[in-house]
Amino acid sequence: MHKISVKLEGIERRKRNTGLFHIAAGFFLTASAATYYQTTGDVNLLVLLPLYLVAFASLGYGFFRKKIDKFARFNGALRLLQASTFLLLAITLANKVNDVRIASLALWALVSVFLFFTERRIFHQSDLQIQKDGLFIPGYFRHHIIPWQLVESLVLRTDFLTITRKDQKYVQLELLKDIAPEKIEEINTFCFHQIEKSESLVDR
Repeated sequence: MHKISVKLEGIERRKRNTGLFHIAAGFFLTASAATYYQTTGDVNLLVLLPLYLVAFASLGYGFFRKKIDKFARFNGALRLLQASTFLLLAITLANKVNDVRIASLALWALVSVFLFFTERRIFHQSDLQIQKDGLFIPGYFRHHIIPWQLVESLVLRTDFLTITRKDQKYVQLELLKDIAPEKIEEINTFCFHQIEKSESLVDR
């Protein structure tokens, strides 16, 4: 199997938008802390301090993620922390605020968990995989598989990977990492043989 880091626009856009979701969560947590104080009138540091810490951590991470965590190593942990905070706040405010506010907190908890799983895939499984049974292009929830029987040609160069399908559709993907010339030749040879093999099976 060969792995190639390529620029998949949908996934790259999601990576760029990750910070915006952290910022939104941070602002909502800050507003929720204010709601807690206004509702209970209680300056309970055991509740307010963790709320503000998670809120400020979310805002800081959202604004400066690319500088402080280029490879998103702490992204998943922060998402789970946000989900836990939203859920605990919803439980704490139960019967103290209206149902809409509780539902919005529970929804944020669910969204945070959803983002945890989808962002884990886009940050850690974004390589195109070239295997004996086809091409595996990563997605949010599962790989998109192109079997060799549908591939007319595959050409890997130093900057782009071009896949031409037998239905006359083609995909050109920009490489995110440099590949050694001998490795490029090895991958191109492997793909050529797989396409030839699939054509011989169809002709039988």
